[in-house]
Amino acid sequence: MARQGAALQNYNNELVKSLEELCQRRHVLQAAIDNEEEERKQLESEKLRIEERLQAVNRSLSQKLSTKSEYDRVIGEAEGGYMKILESSQALLNVVKTRSQDLKTSGSRSNLKVSSTTPDSGYQQSSQNHH
Repeated sequence: MARQGAALQNYNNELVKSLEELCQRRHVLQAAIDNEEEERKQLESEKLRIEERLQAVNRSLSQKLSTKSEYDRVIGEAEGGYMKILESSQALLNVVKTRSQDLKTSGSRSNLKVSSTTPDSGYQQSSQNHH
């Protein structure tokens, strides 16, 4: 019986040792869990801060894109108007050159009557007086 008692005592010692080892492992694991939960809490806080910043940047970007679109529209209108001015200036220059050439030609022929291409332009010259 002493032998059985010694075996029982040996089993009991091993069982206590195993339980202590399991408790130690659980304690280490709990410390790791606590660390990761703290890290998760910090990351979630940082994520919230980043999401708020992202929303602010998106709002600002949207406003800037809208303003840029307005600039594009105004610039396009101004360029279109400027092109019309250039075309009108070119047409005016052509008329002036043509009439200048006509004046040179009529100056050498003093008896010829020179008129513009349009009857209502008011531009007519001859060696005779106008009535």
